[in-house]
Amino acid sequence: LKLSPDAGYEWVVTWGGGPKSICLTDDGGIAVAGTFREGSDLDPGPDPLVPTVDGVGYNAFVTKFDSQGEFQWTYYWGDGADNAGRGLVSDSTGTIYAIGYFGGTLDYVMDSDERHIESNGDTDVCLISIHEVGDINWLRTWGGQWSDYGLAAALDGSGGIYAAGFAKDHVDFDPGPESLILSSESMYWDAFLSRFDSEGELVWVRRWGNAGPEDPNAITTDQEGNVYVTGRAGNEMDFRIFSPDGNEIE
Repeated sequence: LKLSPDAGYEWVVTWGGGPKSICLTDDGGIAVAGTFREGSDLDPGPDPLVPTVDGVGYNAFVTKFDSQGEFQWTYYWGDGADNAGRGLVSDSTGTIYAIGYFGGTLDYVMDSDERHIESNGDTDVCLISIHEVGDINWLRTWGGQWSDYGLAAALDGSGGIYAAGFAKDHVDFDPGPESLILSSESMYWDAFLSRFDSEGELVWVRRWGNAGPEDPNAITTDQEGNVYVTGRAGNEMDFRIFSPDGNEIE
């Protein structure tokens, strides 16, 4: 739904699914991420796009529209388990960064090759860089033996990408060949904030929590590169500010 500055209706598009996040792109387009179930038509236009998926759970999508609301492309994943696109952000080149999670098998195509990733636990976090025409630039996943979720993403002025969510128990937060295992401080989920460079390489990660579940629902950055995180905590509300090198600012 697009409204003019004086609240007039410009256009409306509808399709099957449950949108969770939206962002504008450099070319004036709109990207939307969310979930859908078996039988959903992801193309609002006259040509149906009904993905073939297994199971009865939720699958995830990222869809791009132009400035007039015309459908351009969609990327989806999931095998009917627990999947979602939860956060979106776009840079000046039109690249879209989507964060979410997946359970079971994540299928994708990169450099004309079909690839497959299995989740370590019930659900793993996924961070995906998508070219403006819908091709995958890179994809990173991480998680432990339980359910781990990616919820929000943000960019800074130096090309860094921030990913926030929550994780339980022992988790290797480095999607690459190295290992960086951080553990929960309790039996509940802890919040995490990771910074990646423009090529998807992990720069640093911070994890925090108390005797209750935490979930950071939104993050943003300022002109100096500091990172602001807000969300929910089991016993108290947590607000944290991080500098570009990952140090918390008091």
